[in-house]
Amino acid sequence: MEDLYNDWARLSGVGESGCVLVRPDAHVAYRRQDVADDCASELGRAMDEILGLAQSPNGRAVGTGEAVGAL
Repeated sequence: MEDLYNDWARLSGVGESGCVLVRPDAHVAYRRQDVADDCASELGRAMDEILGLAQSPNGRAVGTGEAVGAL
């Protein structure tokens, strides 16, 4: 699908190759401006952060996922 009027980028805050991960309650849990080099790893990292499973360099949970806003 082509975004002829740039509506997707304007409304979502991401480029055409970017992504938005939306929670069931319609809050944006994660967004990325453009495609990652390793999409599977990036999704895993994002999910770990959202779920509070991310690890800091010292081995402690980071838990810095942020809800960006409602759709």
